[in-house]
Amino acid sequence: MLTAFFLAFTTLLLLSYLLVSAIFAPASKDATARRLQQVTNLGAQPVLQTRRHLPFGTALFSVGAAIRARTGLFVDEELDRRLLCAGYTSPTALDRYTAWRLLLPVAACLVAGILPEGFGILWLLLAPVFAFVLPDILLRRSAAQRIRRIRRSVPDMLDLLVICVDAGLGLDQAVARVATELETSHPDLASEMIQVGRQQRAGESRQQAWADLAARLQIPEIESFVGMILQTDKFGTPIARALAAFSQNNRMQRTQAAEEQAAKAAVKISIPLVLFIFPSIFIVLLGPAILTTLRAFHSQ
Repeated sequence: MLTAFFLAFTTLLLLSYLLVSAIFAPASKDATARRLQQVTNLGAQPVLQTRRHLPFGTALFSVGAAIRARTGLFVDEELDRRLLCAGYTSPTALDRYTAWRLLLPVAACLVAGILPEGFGILWLLLAPVFAFVLPDILLRRSAAQRIRRIRRSVPDMLDLLVICVDAGLGLDQAVARVATELETSHPDLASEMIQVGRQQRAGESRQQAWADLAARLQIPEIESFVGMILQTDKFGTPIARALAAFSQNNRMQRTQAAEEQAAKAAVKISIPLVLFIFPSIFIVLLGPAILTTLRAFHSQ
C-alpha cells in the first residue's frame, strides 16, 4: 500500500510540475540567438546527418527540447563544454541529456514500485535520486576518459606536425594532413583538429579557432600549444622552429613526469608492503616456531 501511494504521488508531482512549467513559464526571449548558437556550435554537424533516430526517439528528444526551452532546465555553459569534451557534438545532445535526466527518475520510481515490500522505503527514496544523478556521472566519466586519450595523443600530433611543416606545408595544411593521419590511431584528437579547420573555412580567424579549441578542452598541453601558435602569428616567428622547440620541450616534460611517477612508486608501495606483505611473511616464518613452542609447553 505504501509503495503504491509513493509511486502515484511521485508520478503526479512530476506531471504537475511539467504541466505548470509548460503553461506559465514564458518562452525564452533569445530563442533565435540560441538557435544560431546551436547551428554554429563548436563541433555541430549538419542537421540532416544527425537527426536519424527512430520515431519514438525523435519524439522523446523533442519533448526534452521543449521542456528545456520552456523551463530553462540544464542551460549551463559548463554543461555544454562537458558535452563537447565527451565528444557529443550533435545539436540534439543537450536535448538527449535533458530527456534522460527527466525520464530516468520516473523509470526508477516505476521499477521501485513493483519491487517487493521487503526492500523498504529507503530504496524507494534513493532510486529516483540515483537515477537523476546517473547521467551526469556517466557524462563526467566519458569526458574524463576522452580528455585522457587526447592528452596521450598530443606527442604524436606534435611529431607529425613538425614533419609536415619541415616538408614545406603551411600550418593549416599540416593540421589537415595530421588530422587525416590520426583518424585511425587517435580519432578524438583528429576530430578536434578537423573542427579547427572547419571553423577557419567557415570564416573564423586562426587565432579564434585555436582559442576555441583550448577553451573547449582545457588541457594544459593543448593550451600551451595554442599559446605558442598565437605567439608565432603575432610576432612572426618561424612556425617550424617553434614547433620543433615545443615538441622537444613537451617530450622532456613527459619524461620528467614519468620519472616523477616512478619515484613515487617506492613510497606508494610501502603501504601495501607494511599492511599485507610483511604480516604474511611473519606468519610464514614465525608461525611454525610459535606452534612448536606452544606444543612444547603443553607437553610439559
